[in-house]
Amino acid sequence: MNETNFHQIADSFLAKIAAALEEADSRGALELDYLGGILNIEIPPGKQYVINKHTPTRQIWLASPVSGAGHFFL
Repeated sequence: MNETNFHQIADSFLAKIAAALEEADSRGALELDYLGGILNIEIPPGKQYVINKHTPTRQIWLASPVSGAGHFFL
């Protein structure tokens, strides 16, 4: 997969995650910020998840306060 294709697929994937979380958050408990290929999700009581694209490895990376880090190929 070339870099252009990776960015297209990764951006679409992250946008879909953000949209699904916004739709599912009927109580407004989540703080969502999606900018520049980085999706920050904060849930009470101050736990933060970060999902971002990592271009050199063509992966999606997840940082979780519960499970730690994860790397996923598209």
